[in-house]
Order: sequence, then C-alpha cells, then structure tokens
Amino acid sequence: MLLKSRQETIAQLADIDSDLATRVAFNNKQRKIIPSELQGFVEQEQQLEGALEVFYEDDEKTHSSRLRYILNSGNTRIEVKFPNHAVAKGLRDGNNVRVSGINIKQTGKKLDVLALNPDPSNVLVLADGSNTTSTDGTGLTQVTASSFGEQLTLVMLLNFLDNTQTPWSVEETRELVFDQVNDFYKENSGNQVWLTGDVVGYYTLPMNATCDTWTIHTAAEDVARDNGVNFGNYARIVYVFPENSACGWTGKGTVGGNPSKAYVNGSLTLRTVGHELGHNFGLHHAKDLDCGADIIGDRCASAEYGDALDIMGMSGITGHFNAFSKELLGWISTNSGNVVSVEADGRYLLEPVETPHSGGAKGLKIRRGTDEVTGKPLWYYLEYRQAIGFDSFVEGKSGITDGVIFHLATED
Repeated sequence: MLLKSRQETIAQLADIDSDLATRVAFNNKQRKIIPSELQGFVEQEQQLEGALEVFYEDDEKTHSSRLRYILNSGNTRIEVKFPNHAVAKGLRDGNNVRVSGINIKQTGKKLDVLALNPDPSNVLVLADGSNTTSTDGTGLTQVTASSFGEQLTLVMLLNFLDNTQTPWSVEETRELVFDQVNDFYKENSGNQVWLTGDVVGYYTLPMNATCDTWTIHTAAEDVARDNGVNFGNYARIVYVFPENSACGWTGKGTVGGNPSKAYVNGSLTLRTVGHELGHNFGLHHAKDLDCGADIIGDRCASAEYGDALDIMGMSGITGHFNAFSKELLGWISTNSGNVVSVEADGRYLLEPVETPHSGGAKGLKIRRGTDEVTGKPLWYYLEYRQAIGFDSFVEGKSGITDGVIFHLATED
C-alpha cells in the first residue's frame, strides 16, 4: 500500500531530520481528503504533556550510540524526535514537558514517533524535579544536587525466564561498583562524591529477555517491592543482566534523572558502569574533532566516541573526565580557583588534572564565541594530563604528558 510505504519512509526521515519530516507531512487540507479507513496511515498534528525519558544507548562493540527521548503521557509512550535547537539540548530525564509536533504511526513493536520542527515554542518545560542547577561566577550551569557527596546506589542483579544465567556474584558486583567505580569517581571529583549502597538479587523477572528497558524497570520495581527493597531510598539505580545480543547496546544511561537509571547488558566493567553513571550525572559524550592538517577549521569531522583520554569518549578508555566536564559537575570552578577564565595574555600555571585539589588551576578557559543555537558561550579549554591514577595509561604517550590538552566546549 502506497500510504503505508510513505508512512514508513517519513518515520525513517524523522530519525535523520525531524524538521524535514514535518515539512513533507500532509497539511490539514490534504489529510481531510484521505478516506477515514486510511487515516491510520496518515501523520497527524498532536500536542502531548508528560514526563520525558532522556537516555543514551551505548554499544562498546560497535562504538556507536543513540541519544533518545521517550515521552510518557498517560498510557501513551511515544518517541520524540527533536531538531537541533536550544531547548532539546538542555532536557534531562524526568523533565515534565509539553511538546507539539507531527505524530507518525509505527508498525510492529516500535513506538510511534512525534517529529518536531525547530520552533522553540513546540517544547515547553513545565516543571523539573529531577535536578537542581546553579551557576558559577561565569554563568556556567552546574548540576549540583546530584554531583556532590554520598550517592546512594542500588545495584539489581536480574535475569529472565528464558535466560536464568548468573554471570557475576554479588561480591564481584559489589567490588566492581563500590570499589573500582567508586574509586574512579572519588579520584575525579577530589573526594567530593562517592558511591555507597546495596547489591540485591538475582531476581528472575516474570518475562523473557527483552531490550525494552522501561519494561525491565517497571518489572524490577515490582520485584524489588515484593522483596522489601524501597527504590525511594536510592538516588541511583543500576540494573545488571546477562547479555542479550539482540539489543544492539552494552550499556544504557539516563541523562540525569531522580533516581537516575543505568542498564548494563552483559558488560559489568569499570568502563560500562562508569560511562553510564557519567550520563546519569548529566554528562554527554566526549567527542573528537578531526580537521585534517588544521588544528581548527571549517571542514572538520566529529567522532561521537572520539576522545581517547576520557571515559565518556573512546570505547575501552577509563581516563579522567575532562576539565570542562568536571567544571560542569561543580567539582572544579572559577570561584575556587581550580579554573581560570583567561581574559588577557599572560603566563598561567596548570597542575595535573588528576591530582588532589590544592588550590592550583586544573583548567584554563578562553571565550571563543557564542553558540548560534543556544546563545550560550563557546570556550577553549586547556588542561594538563599526567600518568597518575586512572590516567596511568597515558604513560609515555608523546603529545599528551609533555604538553597541554586542548578541548572545545559548548555549554548545554
């Protein structure tokens, strides 16, 4: 059927360019001439309110990822496709929003799609109880409510009716999360944040293995309640289950959230858990910009997992967060002197980004312009890396430990 084929094409287009999908959609006049029995194959204008899920799906094996937005509105779950505008960049898991766009029906088990155009009025944040933010002296937004102090974390070991494997013991899981990952976050934050909590399970969920993490979450919440575990006692939930190769991801983490949620699909490692918790703290990926023979240029290729020094970058890397991310989380700041905003030529001294905070500068930031989409500042960041602690893997790497590291940063 032509309309069905067209519907599938527009849904695929929305995944690539939601604005273009809205522009090729039927208008109201065109919709009215479609017979009623075929209206299910025609996109419709729709406005919805609800709580937003914002999460990354990360696949360590294929070095790929997807940032997804799912709206829960009453009994409806729909995937929202945003164009590149300011409001979408600042959305976090748990935001209550009102969105207006074009509803595109999907076949099979896929969620319907709501495609939006760039008009900022199509996204309204109604309330936000998931994260508290503040700004430092330079106006940099910091996620502070969930990036300091004790992080009460629940790790749930799960399996399924058709896969009752128990790949890791409770003790192995506890050592990985509350020793290795905890040490990573303590070192990165200068002991300003640490993980405590519990490992529970194994619990066999009353379903066959699935990649639908919302279903996993709701079923696990019921099982936890039946076993006397109160989700309300924890700021962060980590679900761990045997590998399901059908999913196409090894880890999945909400961007923010209260509680934040991370899903570990057969990859209980420092890299996977530490990376997904980075998303839970509100961080996006650390990218690489390849400008060929130029350091900075107009024709550069961006790699989503490109940063070979940062746990939020290249697969397998468990290095420190960069200075911009640490400032975003509030662990270093201009107010404390750990970050220096450079406004004039001069001589500046940087101490290693990995060492305990001693009052010296961990990063220099230099204004380079204004983001055309968000209107927020663009920065150059300079930092000094040494083979210390979780950065010990850079030992002997020319161009890393014998100079400064240069990043471009765009505020969210």
